[in-house]
Amino acid sequence: MQTNGVSHTARFGPFLIVQKIGEGAMAKVYLARHTDPSYPHREVALKVLRREYSQQQDVLQLLKREALIGQKMRHPNVVGTLEFGEFDGMPYLAMEYVQGVTVQNLLELVEDDGVGLPPELAACLLVQVCEGLSYAHSLRDTTGKNLGVVHRDLKPGNVIVSLAGVAKVMDFGVAKIKRYGGTMTSARTTRGTPAYMSPEQASGMPLTHKSDIFATGLMVYELVTGYKPFIADNLNDLLRKIQDADVTGLAEELDAHTPGLGRIFKRCIDLDPVRRYPDARWMKDDLESLFPPDTIIPPPTRGDGDQTQYYEIDDGDQTSPAEVLTEAPMPAPRMLSADMENDIDEPELSVEESVEQSLEQEMESLDEAVLESIPDLDLDDESVPEVDLGAPVFLEMNPRPDPRVPGATDTLSHLTQFLVEVEN
Repeated sequence: MQTNGVSHTARFGPFLIVQKIGEGAMAKVYLARHTDPSYPHREVALKVLRREYSQQQDVLQLLKREALIGQKMRHPNVVGTLEFGEFDGMPYLAMEYVQGVTVQNLLELVEDDGVGLPPELAACLLVQVCEGLSYAHSLRDTTGKNLGVVHRDLKPGNVIVSLAGVAKVMDFGVAKIKRYGGTMTSARTTRGTPAYMSPEQASGMPLTHKSDIFATGLMVYELVTGYKPFIADNLNDLLRKIQDADVTGLAEELDAHTPGLGRIFKRCIDLDPVRRYPDARWMKDDLESLFPPDTIIPPPTRGDGDQTQYYEIDDGDQTSPAEVLTEAPMPAPRMLSADMENDIDEPELSVEESVEQSLEQEMESLDEAVLESIPDLDLDDESVPEVDLGAPVFLEMNPRPDPRVPGATDTLSHLTQFLVEVEN
């Protein structure tokens, strides 16, 4: 249905559904718009749990954990959570909507060629992933105790790159959070994607943040070569492949692309977690030693003769990482319990640049009669259109870097060059 120029297919509580972004076995994710003009982010990614899972406590626990972790995160390299609630018996999460492409989307563009991403682009993405992971791993409660957050499902499909060149870690739905000496999952419980599991995760053993470091190392190899280093049909075979792997040979493959990259890979995937990087920032520093930041490349020419614009940042205008955390547009939590609200300082809010300037006026003009005429969301309705943001679409949307986020300009420069080459 068209409402003042904005197309909505269904209604879900206070949200108007625009398009389907994705779906999994337990939930569907939609691009949605809130009807309340005072809502901090008018466009959200709305994850709705399928009705058949809404009464399963283990599944609800996953969604609640994702909400709890997401509401505590305020970092430009992590997708934030705005709201957790329930409508018509279906629990949902309203999350920051990021207009962009996943790293998995980028790998799929070149998979038929049997190659990976340009090493410079891979490094830019991984540097930002390391920033987000380091932040998540260092989250503390109000007493100063580390929460022990472990993502547990870090992979290219869970990293999205925005039109502003910002890489964001998303989907903490299977993350573990340490709770005062315990965990929110039982011992020997294995969750995550097998191809990206650490040996201790595949064994169902207790995890620390070093498991995410292992997964990041696997991403180094895949992003640069185009292939997963370990593939198996089951967890036992995966463990054997990891333990018997010719790590030196894999590292030499990476060094053939960029000398020194193999050393980073080997340290990440050491079988002994103690010998891995103690913090993702250490890995970030090693990556930046091989690929110095602020290396702005010339704008490539597209096939139609147009040139993509790039923006260099004056050194005098550089924003420190600490300032980024308070200035970057991040969502404010809603519908939190009283004890959770005390744990969160709300940052100053700003409007996302990706939202059309006319959206607010259009949404404010919707009257109750128009809203009532929009049907409720049916999760089984396959007529809801899906978002399609491929390489050509990304280039046509005038991507511009966010100068407040370190590495965004470099990332967008290398990403745009890569997409132009793929398109041509």
